[in-house]
Amino acid sequence: MSKGSSRLSWIYPAVPGPYDTGKNYRDMGTITLLDLTSDTLAFYRLDRDKGGSLAQGRIPLGPGELLPADLSQVVSGDADYYLSIPGSLLNFRIMEMPFPDLKKVRELIPFELDGLILGGSASIVFDVHILESGSGGHRVLVAYIARPVLKDILERLRQFSIDPKAIISADLAHAVSSSAGKKIAGLLLEQPRLSDEARVGLCLKEIKTPTFNFRRDEFAYKADDERQQKALRTAAVLALLILVVFLADVTATMFALNRENSALRQNIRKTYQAVFPEEKKITDEVYQMKAHLKVLKEKETAFVGISALQTLLDLTRISREGISLNDITIDRDLVVIKGECPSLSDAQKIKTELETFLGEANISDTKPSDQNRTQFTISAKGRKI
Repeated sequence: MSKGSSRLSWIYPAVPGPYDTGKNYRDMGTITLLDLTSDTLAFYRLDRDKGGSLAQGRIPLGPGELLPADLSQVVSGDADYYLSIPGSLLNFRIMEMPFPDLKKVRELIPFELDGLILGGSASIVFDVHILESGSGGHRVLVAYIARPVLKDILERLRQFSIDPKAIISADLAHAVSSSAGKKIAGLLLEQPRLSDEARVGLCLKEIKTPTFNFRRDEFAYKADDERQQKALRTAAVLALLILVVFLADVTATMFALNRENSALRQNIRKTYQAVFPEEKKITDEVYQMKAHLKVLKEKETAFVGISALQTLLDLTRISREGISLNDITIDRDLVVIKGECPSLSDAQKIKTELETFLGEANISDTKPSDQNRTQFTISAKGRKI
C-alpha cells in the first residue's frame, strides 16, 4: 500500500467563506481530524500553539477496505480525535414531525423506522436534523449508519488508542448547508467531490457545532466522563486519606490527654493522701477537698480572731491588790471580764485601763457582794491578730 504525505499550512484566518478555520477555532486546542472517504483516509493535525498549522497525511484505501490496516502514523497521544465518515456509509430518510424538539424527535424516530428498514431501529445508529419548519409541521432529515459498521470502525481505531470525540460527516454537512430543504434529496444521492480545504473547513465547523454526530447510545464518547469520574474518585480517596489522618491525629491527641489526665489524677490523690493521711475512703478528691475547706472555714475563728494569749498578757497590767478577775471569756470580737473590786470607782478605773490596750469597753453590770465589795462585768472589743 502506498502512502503519501504533504503539508497544508496557513495562519489564522486562512480559508475564506463558509469554511473558515480561523479564530473561531482557537479554543479547540490540539486536534487530529480523520477524514475518511471511499478511497482515502486523510488526517490533519491542528495545533493551536503553532499558529493553526495543519499538517496533512494521506493513506490510500484498498478495494473494499473500510480503514487502513496500519494507523500508527495517525496516532498523536496529546490530541483530541474527530472522525468524518463518507456519505456512502450512510442512509437517509426525510420525515414529517409535528414538533421541532430534537430530543422528542429522537425518541419518536425509532418507532417510525422500525417498519421502514430491515432489522428495525435496533440495527442502526442515527441522528436527526431539522430541515424546515412551518405551520403544517417540520421536515426532519434522519441519517443513519449500520450498527455493525460503526462498531467495526470504532474497534479498529481503538486498537491504536484512537477514540474519536465525535463522528461527523463532511459530505452530509455540505449537503445540508448547500441546499434548500426540498432539494437536499438530490444532493444526498449525487454528492460532489470537495477540495481538501473545503472538507477541512466543514469538519472544523462540524466539530464546533455538529449537524450530525453518530457517537450515540452505547457508542457515545465517554472518555471525558471516565476521566472526570476517575478524578472524582481520586479526589474522594485523597479526601478520605486526609480524614483518616485527621482522625488519627485527633485520636492520638485524645490518648495523650487521657494519659496526662490520669497522671494528674494520681498526683492529686497522692497530695490529698499526704494532707489527710487518716482518710482511707477516697472517691472524689476535689469534692472531698472542698468539704474540708468548708469545715476549715467554719473553724476560722480558731485560727483568726482575738489573740487569747495577748489578751491575757494585757490583763496583767490591771492586776493589783483588791482586784480579782474571776471569769474571762474571749470570743471572735469580744472580751467579757467578770470580777470583784473594792468599789464602783475601781470598776470605772478598770474600764478606763482596758480601753488603753483593747477597744471600746462598757460596764454592763455591777452589784455589791457579801463582803461589801463590788462585782462587775465589763465587755470590751478585743485586739485581733
